[in-house]
Amino acid sequence: MAWGAFALQPIVRFESIDYARENQLSGAAGEETIDQWIPGLGFTWDFGGDYTLFGGVHRGFSPPRAEDLIDNSGGTVDVDAEESLNLELGVRGSLGQDLALEAAWFRSDFSNQVVVGSIAGGNTPLAQGETLYQGAELALDWRRDGGLGLPGTPYARAALTWLGTAEQQSPFLAVSNNQPVAGSGVDRRLPYAPEGLATLAAGYRQGAWDGLVEVQAVDAQYADFANTALPVENGSGQLGRIAGYAIWNLTLNWIPDPDAGWSAFVAVKNAGDREYIVDRTRGIQLGNPRQYVAGLRYAF
Repeated sequence: MAWGAFALQPIVRFESIDYARENQLSGAAGEETIDQWIPGLGFTWDFGGDYTLFGGVHRGFSPPRAEDLIDNSGGTVDVDAEESLNLELGVRGSLGQDLALEAAWFRSDFSNQVVVGSIAGGNTPLAQGETLYQGAELALDWRRDGGLGLPGTPYARAALTWLGTAEQQSPFLAVSNNQPVAGSGVDRRLPYAPEGLATLAAGYRQGAWDGLVEVQAVDAQYADFANTALPVENGSGQLGRIAGYAIWNLTLNWIPDPDAGWSAFVAVKNAGDREYIVDRTRGIQLGNPRQYVAGLRYAF
């Protein structure tokens, strides 16, 4: 529905999910069905020629995994689907001919979210509770033919996310026994919710060659419901804050004919061979070491 530069986009989606799980060793099996209506409403307003204001309110729905909903004996586990109310407001547009931008504020209010987090004793319970996320995103994309006095096309892009709020709104209850999870509490930050994320890239294209340098940065984050800051000595590695990190990636593409649909590439991921922790759920899990990748792409 549109009225000049203003448009509304109402959305209604229906999901019906049939679960089935069978234990091949014991023969135990179970089934479950979830039906859900998911409404939403979005809008756009074109103003100022090169700018668009956008926003929306949507209901979020994420069904549980089959292994969480149906146990090994074939019985149904009392784990609910994730449900949330999501708000977004932002603007996108161009600053001149070379720079495109998009900035948005978002808020996700979960009446139920399923989270895995470590607790004292080395357990990693599946738990559910009320949560709130709120923050902002910024994306910039710049490119200019013949820019910087070069014969080709230099370009750069940035994607930044600030998650100022990621907090527990109620004590989390363990799915296994419906009892409060040790350490969880109102206003504590959620596990695995870094406050900042950033991806910055700069590249140069000339003829068939396209080179790119990229850095990905992740802020520090907690691994448990209690927001334990220091690692526990002689422990399992499940407790303690995960330090922030940044890794570098390098990519070189060869695109002999853009209309042909195929290209070749070589890439180095984590070029500095940075050692960093990405997970403590079942003990310390490190991110990928330096990797060399080469291949061919074809777009059908």
